[in-house]
Amino acid sequence: AAAGTSVGAFYYHFCCKEDLVYTWADDLDQKYNEYYLTQMQQPMHGNALEIIRGMFYLSLDIYSRWGCEFAAVSYSYMMRVPEVCDRMVNTFRLYYRILTGLVRQGQAEGSLRTDIPVEQMVKDITKAVRGAIIDWCIIGGKEPVIERSYAFIETYLDGLRPQQQTKLKAGVEPEK
Repeated sequence: AAAGTSVGAFYYHFCCKEDLVYTWADDLDQKYNEYYLTQMQQPMHGNALEIIRGMFYLSLDIYSRWGCEFAAVSYSYMMRVPEVCDRMVNTFRLYYRILTGLVRQGQAEGSLRTDIPVEQMVKDITKAVRGAIIDWCIIGGKEPVIERSYAFIETYLDGLRPQQQTKLKAGVEPEK
């Protein structure tokens, strides 16, 4: 409706529904890249943890503007279509490359824990972002996603700081 076109005319521009999801993901990745490049050009940019925090809030802001219904449809599509899922979780995707670089930078500069492998931290950050978005969708977007997720985000990100190292290994449960 916002584009002023019919559903059929809209889909004329995409070979299949997967292409629509891929276009959305590419647009999202470009927004992450623009944010990252802007932050890195600042003479006094924050440390890697602060940039990751900004990316977290950027994700929530973007989904908030696109709407809960869009998020629910796009995530459910990713879960139902293996090819879409494979593309979305591909570590060569721009989002993952940016986040991997930031985690490495954060571990090198001392703003992020070093006891969690880079790949695991990237996966966990991604899970946390998705979790906040899905939680917001579960309640039908009735509260602003950033306000709803603020305490969770800050608590989670505080756990990435070096003072809380516990010698975690990817895929290994802590000893009890």
